[in-house]
Amino acid sequence: MKRPFNFGAGPAQLPEQVLRRLSVEAINWKGSGMAVAELPHRGKLFQEIIEETKLLTASLLACQIALRSCLCKVEREVKMP
Repeated sequence: MKRPFNFGAGPAQLPEQVLRRLSVEAINWKGSGMAVAELPHRGKLFQEIIEETKLLTASLLACQIALRSCLCKVEREVKMP
């Protein structure tokens, strides 16, 4: 059966391999027997999720800051006679 595309936020379709992995992890996060939504918010597994999210967010923000810095430098150089 052909799978539909979601064009709501632009064309999107996850590979079946990703969907299979998500379906397994959705009901058994890292072998805990619980879904992410069921994990205790003070438990080790959920805290690991929080820490990873913080690291990824900081990394993305650092990239964004570096990009802005580069773009500002280029803009200054272009404006100079």
